[in-house]
Amino acid sequence: METTNWKAALVGIGCAGIAGYLFYQLGWRRGYSEKIKSHSLVTCKSYEEDDPIFLYIVEHTTINPALKKLHKLSISHSKGLLTTAVEQDVFLTVLTKSLNAKKAIDIGMFFGCSALSLALGVAAGGKVVGFEITAEYIENGKPFFSEAGARDIIDIRIKDAEEGLAEMIKSGESGTYDIAFLDAWKAQYPRFLEPVYALLRPGGLFVIDNAFLRGRVVDPHVNTEDVCGVRRLNDMLKSDHRFEVVMLKMADGILIARKLE
Repeated sequence: METTNWKAALVGIGCAGIAGYLFYQLGWRRGYSEKIKSHSLVTCKSYEEDDPIFLYIVEHTTINPALKKLHKLSISHSKGLLTTAVEQDVFLTVLTKSLNAKKAIDIGMFFGCSALSLALGVAAGGKVVGFEITAEYIENGKPFFSEAGARDIIDIRIKDAEEGLAEMIKSGESGTYDIAFLDAWKAQYPRFLEPVYALLRPGGLFVIDNAFLRGRVVDPHVNTEDVCGVRRLNDMLKSDHRFEVVMLKMADGILIARKLE
């Protein structure tokens, strides 16, 4: 009888230990996720939150009238969350102007806010090559491109971007682009590093959107295809000595990689 009680006690202790461990793990993971969620305001786009600081940012940003209208239309779409934040678009324009850029690449256009932003920044005679696989999306942007005087600057290519970049390299355009913006399917992000590197000139910028993915890139328990794609490109650039890299807490995270000489 004593032996039976002893064994029962051990089983009870073991079960209690396992239950305690599971509750600890679940609680830790929940706490970790909540900690990430607590940073949501600094990893989302200004149009998603009615927050005073976001309103202040937009009010103190110089926004082209045509871009402002296109942005409003874009976020009203059922897939409007694909739209870049307007302050992010203006940031692209400022970067492009600062580079005195003449040639830019936009990978993943959606309605075309980022393409228009790049076009507003390129020097006279410049061009923006934009890739989008869904023609109906970019049709929405064309009237606003014309309104901004940028319709002839934006070269819209309805095709797979990876294929299109390979064609550009094959045609002898390597080392001639000043800036490239990536906001395409996240799982494919790592596949764009080498072609973009080839096409950029020394000193050119590779600008990557959604570098945080709502904080999920730092959550070890989230390993979806899109998170793994973004996380991998972030890590690849961190250790790639051909670039100098900075990550900014703007919108859903922006990574800027400058191609070294």
